[in-house]
Amino acid sequence: MTAAERDRAQRRWLAGVQRIENGSAARLRSLLKSPERDAVIRVQREVENASASRDPLVAMTLSLPAMSNDVEQMFGPDSLAEREMGQTAMAAFVFGAREGRARASTVAGERTPAIPPDQVARSRRTERDEARAYARAWQEENGRAVARAAVRGAVTDVSTGAATVGIGIAAALSYRSLYAARNVTADAGRRGMFASFGQAGMGAWTWHAEFGACQWCWSRSGISFPAYQPFRSHPNCKCSAIPSATVESGGYDADALFSALPASQQVSVLGPGKQALYSAGRFSIRDLARPNGGVRSLAELS
Repeated sequence: MTAAERDRAQRRWLAGVQRIENGSAARLRSLLKSPERDAVIRVQREVENASASRDPLVAMTLSLPAMSNDVEQMFGPDSLAEREMGQTAMAAFVFGAREGRARASTVAGERTPAIPPDQVARSRRTERDEARAYARAWQEENGRAVARAAVRGAVTDVSTGAATVGIGIAAALSYRSLYAARNVTADAGRRGMFASFGQAGMGAWTWHAEFGACQWCWSRSGISFPAYQPFRSHPNCKCSAIPSATVESGGYDADALFSALPASQQVSVLGPGKQALYSAGRFSIRDLARPNGGVRSLAELS
């Protein structure tokens, strides 16, 4: 794929992921208006009582069992939140599969034969079936844990003062719901994308950093991997993959992409110190990553 084609593909990916995660987060936040609202109110009351006590941390620790029970009621088996996570995973998988098919077609170019209409219909049914199977599996393995983590994180935000002063459990839950929806959407979307790569016979994929990616992701951008190697990243990552027939035919120069960004955007990724070194040609974008994981510090790069 050309740089312009990668750019268009990434913009489509970001727009689709944003649309799905925003819808999911809004529906998760609607829990506050559902019959399960009583559980939110009880958790809020526990947090407020603990915060007003002489030793808030001790009081919060003693209240955790009660809050955990309330969380279980909100996000137990077959709860609204767990079902919503499953629906989000399915929608994202379908979107990712279609985006993956579009990318594979772009890479294959004119070599891709026209697909008969009946085969297209069968392919879409198969895609839906795969998405439902993935969503059910994801829901069984992760749905309850992620949904409950949203509330537990909200409780932690409020009880430790990490959240804005005066924020309530409902407001903290709103933020955590978006966090949960974002990660479910990106993971399921990439899985759908890779399913389409496999169906198209693509033997490799290249890491493509999103425009606001972190330093670690930028250090991976442009590197080609065999198809069997999974895409592993960090929470909140919106990077995607570009397919290729082989590892050798994939990949691109990430420095050419990064150096073309405005200096202000480079600073937002690297920080002023590293950006000054990068502009002076002291290191390449690949040098940001340590061999054993993590990102090199400014001192290491100097």
